[in-house]
Amino acid sequence: QVIAICEYLDGRYPQLEMLPKDPWARARAISTLAWMNNSVHPTFTHVFMPFKYTADETAQAALKKHNLDLYRGLIERLNGEVAKASPYLNGAKIGFIDIYAVVFLRWAGLAGIDPDSYPAYKAYVDRIAALPAIAAALEREKQPLHYFKKAA
Repeated sequence: QVIAICEYLDGRYPQLEMLPKDPWARARAISTLAWMNNSVHPTFTHVFMPFKYTADETAQAALKKHNLDLYRGLIERLNGEVAKASPYLNGAKIGFIDIYAVVFLRWAGLAGIDPDSYPAYKAYVDRIAALPAIAAALEREKQPLHYFKKAA
C-alpha cells in the first residue's frame, strides 16, 4: 500500500518531485521504498505487535526479542545510508524515502533503541524534522520527534 500511495501522490502532485523523474533514480527510490515497506516496517510490527502473529505469550516474547535484534540491524543499515545522503536519500530533493526513514528511527525509540546510538541517523532525522512542513505536521499531530527515554 505504501508504494501505491506514494506513486499516486507523485502522479497527483508531480511538482513536488517526491519521487525522482530520472528512470534509474526513480527505480532506485522505488526499490528502497519496497525494502522499507517489506523488510523494515514488518520487522518492527513483529516487535510492537507480536500478538498479531501468535496468541502464545512465550512465543510473543521470543518474536519480539528476535525481531528487535533484526530491527537494530536494519536501523544500522539505514544509519549508513543516511550518512551518505546528499543532502537527501534521493539527492537534491526530499522524497518519500526520507520521510519513511524518519518514522523508523522514531519507532526504534519506542522499541527501546537509543537514537543517540546512531548519530548520523539521528542528525539526519533532526534535519528532516526541522523542515517547516515536517515540523508543522509533528506539531499539529502533537507527536514527539524522539520517543526514547533513558532508564533512570
